[in-house]
Amino acid sequence: MTRPVRTVTFDCWGTLIADRDYASAMAVRVRAVADASRGELSPEAARELLDKAWREHHLQWLGGTQFGSPGIARYVADELGDQAIYGLLQEAFEDAGRHGTIEEVPGAAAALADLRDRGIRTALVCDAGMTPGRIVRDFLDGAGVLQHLEFCAFSDEIGVPKPSPRMFEAALAAIDSRPGDAVHVGDLLRTDVDGARAFGMRTIRITAVSDDVRQGFSWDASAVLDGSETASESPFADADEVISSYDEFPGALRRLEGMDN
Repeated sequence: MTRPVRTVTFDCWGTLIADRDYASAMAVRVRAVADASRGELSPEAARELLDKAWREHHLQWLGGTQFGSPGIARYVADELGDQAIYGLLQEAFEDAGRHGTIEEVPGAAAALADLRDRGIRTALVCDAGMTPGRIVRDFLDGAGVLQHLEFCAFSDEIGVPKPSPRMFEAALAAIDSRPGDAVHVGDLLRTDVDGARAFGMRTIRITAVSDDVRQGFSWDASAVLDGSETASESPFADADEVISSYDEFPGALRRLEGMDN
């Protein structure tokens, strides 16, 4: 028995776009911390403090709490004992994302355009960390993918990150779609695969940028951003389909349409 795919939702980072120069954005954020300390912190100490704040963000995200740039800025301001700098830090942390090199994941825009040409509904379901949805929209636009997305659900705007069903519900409700008719594409096991599956969607995991099974970023509290492999075994079942590039996407969709109920 076939199950037509009428809707496809997508994760953002590592799925549609990627930052090929994340270090440049982080360097701007480190300078912002050092400047905010009024000379009390060396660049090395500022980086250490920012890393601690990011680690708290990661732990909060693992626990299902939206932390992001406001939480990271608040953490740094608390550590420096100066709440007056909170707003300036948040603005600096968010705008620093524009100093990276944002690129389309190869084939993403073409895949989205093909879906829309076929009448398949599309939406974004994206967790926001250092960079909020208002800026990520600009990145998506610059990469040529925003025009093919009918709605964008960002965690800083919805109020919770994936795997909360509120994220998937917001996206599907906005484009009048049902979970049983939808497929979610993402790179992370806990948030994208397990979250979408729990909401009743079929799933595709893409490894074009990173492999969460090896790196454990979405479930391992000790995971780092440099792509290091995790020593932990994934506690989550893998997606219905796993693809290494968008060249494999059409075939994965066809196989999912042939899945039994």
